[in-house]
Amino acid sequence: MIHRRGLLIGALAMISLPRLGMAATSGVEDFRLGVNWGGMHVADVALGFRPQGDAIDGSMGITSRGMASLLTSYGGEMRATSRERAGELRSGHYRAHYSSRRYTRDIEIRYDEAGDPAEVQVLKRGEPQTVDIPRDMWAGTVDPLTGILRVRRWMVADDRPERLVVPIFDGRARYDIEASALTPAAGAARARIVVNPLASSSRSSWLEGWENDDGRWIEAKVTNDPRAVPLLIETQDGGTASSVQLDKDCSNATSCS
Repeated sequence: MIHRRGLLIGALAMISLPRLGMAATSGVEDFRLGVNWGGMHVADVALGFRPQGDAIDGSMGITSRGMASLLTSYGGEMRATSRERAGELRSGHYRAHYSSRRYTRDIEIRYDEAGDPAEVQVLKRGEPQTVDIPRDMWAGTVDPLTGILRVRRWMVADDRPERLVVPIFDGRARYDIEASALTPAAGAARARIVVNPLASSSRSSWLEGWENDDGRWIEAKVTNDPRAVPLLIETQDGGTASSVQLDKDCSNATSCS
């Protein structure tokens, strides 16, 4: 059975590659994607970014579907604001809410002027929880949605290095996303993603599947053009096949009803 938190954050890891257009010059980016696991459609994802002056507001929502909904009835939403600091996107604020039949969880991270996490609050069923990730591991990190934007910048850069590492802290887990450029194919830009777990507050976390060096990685394909719409993101580890695939592009007020 799919772990509920794993479904959400695993999907996030898999869609961390799209270069969603240059946020400083384009309008709203708004995509609908389907999550498939073992040949079944198990969740729907809505991913969006909106430029607001010198900041970018991001959101990601996921809702379980089909058999997964009967088993887990899981949903979640993330919201974040990113800002430019010294030529690099840093987090400004992050909030996340997850819900299932068994519990709700809320996370909020506030950042200092340098863009480092300053205060973290985690609630489970409305009750405060201990933040288990050591504070010395918070510095230099960004939230998951700002991480997506950093990788997008890397994807569109003409002089990008072949490899990018993005340090992620979401309040309950600390991990690095390592992205490596792959040769474009069939009109699609491609990249390889590896998740390197560093610390987690739960042994049942989705990160557990990445703790052994078993060759697990993710391939992302996006349109090889200035917008680089996410096309297909697939696991490449030989286990149960999972993927995230574009369903609709609702950008710039296009209807997605």
